[in-house]
Amino acid sequence: MLANRAERQLARLVRTQAAALGGDLITVALETPGQLLDLWPTLEAQLDDLDEPALAAIDAALPMYPLMELSLSVATRLADAARKSGAGAAAATDVPPELQEKLLALLASRVDTLVIRLSNVGRREEAWSAAKEVVDIRRGLAKRRPEAYVPGLARRLNHLWLMLLELGRRDEAFTASQEAVDIYRRLAQTRADASLAHLVSSLKNLGNNLAWFDRHENALATSQEAVDTSRILVQRRPVALSAKSRRESE
Repeated sequence: MLANRAERQLARLVRTQAAALGGDLITVALETPGQLLDLWPTLEAQLDDLDEPALAAIDAALPMYPLMELSLSVATRLADAARKSGAGAAAATDVPPELQEKLLALLASRVDTLVIRLSNVGRREEAWSAAKEVVDIRRGLAKRRPEAYVPGLARRLNHLWLMLLELGRRDEAFTASQEAVDIYRRLAQTRADASLAHLVSSLKNLGNNLAWFDRHENALATSQEAVDTSRILVQRRPVALSAKSRRESE
């Protein structure tokens, strides 16, 4: 009976103090033996009533495992809040460009997190849709400030390529891999040390796509470009690559 009373009191605490306690609720539940983790549906039911700081505090305290469904619910609400703020800023005429950029960057970050959480629970189609949203947001940011956002756009395109491939959407995967290669080719001209390794990886992705479509001559040319780029990379960073090879062989 005492245990049941304690559980009821804890449930009431979650219902009434979730906003104030935020991540402390998660921390205590994870560190305390017993059935505290079973209270997460009670906390999830309160999420719609929490403001962004409370949600962010809970999100920061959540581990990857367990509580994946709760993590997904929190990430969804944070992404929705960022979408609302971003849409409002885009529609307003008096919002400074710097603030618009900040809100869009926040939105991209939160949807990035949502992609991971959706993937963790096996909701691949929704994860792909969110990943495409991230690419679209980062493409817009890249137009505003290419030097800051183009590299991130290329990385997300490669991530999108892999997700599309897993879903069997090879035409779209090919388009994403081609765009990533085009970006890294441009970056390699000005940021060679930072971009050549990514270019090699992206060329391999593109080559695999070309081979699947029976475009063998193009696949061979792409593979040769990957080899040539790797040689350049070895010449530029022999020490770093040798260390990497040793680690991979251990």
